[in-house]
Amino acid sequence: MFMNFDYSSRLILAFCLGAFAGFMWLTASGSEPKEFHLLVGFCALLAIACVARGRAAGFFGSVVGLCLIAIGLSGLSLFGGNDAFSAEYFKKSFLVIGIGVVLIYKFRFGFRHLTDEVSEEDEQD
Repeated sequence: MFMNFDYSSRLILAFCLGAFAGFMWLTASGSEPKEFHLLVGFCALLAIACVARGRAAGFFGSVVGLCLIAIGLSGLSLFGGNDAFSAEYFKKSFLVIGIGVVLIYKFRFGFRHLTDEVSEEDEQD
């Protein structure tokens, strides 16, 4: 997912995300709302995307993008007032949707044509 970082940085990020997801999962009492469990799954998905290489990294990067679009759309559905908080939340929802679209376009579920430059970077890792 993070093709511009060297692999050791991606491993450190994956370890931190995995530890965070594991800690949240282990401390869950079962009475948490479903959003809590979705956050645990999202952190685990990010950790997998950091560790993966090649087409798998593209696939998981696109899945992260789909998750961000879903989060942004759920934020848009919560928009309901004319107060300043709702307007800021509305703007941030569009930002999250935009980031998700960029991720999906960049990774294309692992089916994008790899250029020589990207292929050389993967071989160097």
